[in-house]
Amino acid sequence: MRQNSMKEHFMERIKELQQIRRSLNRKNGDRPKGRLRITHKRGKPMYYHEWKNGKSKYIRKGDIELARQLAQKDYEEKVLNAVKQEMMAIEKYMKLTPGTSAESVYEEMNQDRRKLIRPIRPTREDRVNQWLSEPYEGKPFREDAPPFYTNRGERVRSKSELIIANLLDRLGIAYKYEAPLFLEGYGVVYPDFTILHPVTLEEIYLEHFGMMDDPEYVQKALKKINLYELNGIFPGKRLILTHETLNEPLDSKLLIKILEAYLMESQS
Repeated sequence: MRQNSMKEHFMERIKELQQIRRSLNRKNGDRPKGRLRITHKRGKPMYYHEWKNGKSKYIRKGDIELARQLAQKDYEEKVLNAVKQEMMAIEKYMKLTPGTSAESVYEEMNQDRRKLIRPIRPTREDRVNQWLSEPYEGKPFREDAPPFYTNRGERVRSKSELIIANLLDRLGIAYKYEAPLFLEGYGVVYPDFTILHPVTLEEIYLEHFGMMDDPEYVQKALKKINLYELNGIFPGKRLILTHETLNEPLDSKLLIKILEAYLMESQS
């Protein structure tokens, strides 16, 4: 994770912890005084309401709600203490963490100086460019297939794939179109898009299913999804699924939200 991304992650975590603290503090006045003590007799729990002066009272079955409230109170107090400790640790980390990571020193230099330097480790940009420059052979097109060309001049098979490709390009997300992928138990498949995650630089796959009102097509789509899953590539993790029917075409606004959910928001 990049230095800035780590700080952004911790800032988001602080916001979450602050929300938990506010929520629990609002409840404090509603909780009963005292503590819950639990003992066991013949394998069954016995509940007691204890006070600071050492006095205690057995909680009968009819008053079990009191035991629940006391247990909830004890739990929430421990959560509040854990929130406090975690926030203190994060704030200490933020103070001690340098503003620049070792990997980002090169990236923060001006372009003229960078031209004279060989970085200790390849930059993210270098790694992305190297990935994009790796040669591969995609599926051939039928002679009668309609020509759809993306903004960067590559040919795709449908108008929807054209929309997806151009949007990925506009968002600055590195991708390959129909790059071969070997799946155990089947052989080579050609995902519509192989995407290099902008944060993790992990390869993930996007499959667009464009005829989901065709029962035969749906069966083939389900078999393909199952094949991915059998190879440890699961929807929601390394597999993005989009779809459409004749009456419900691909929604470009929804597509943007899907890509942001998978690729952009996780950058923090």
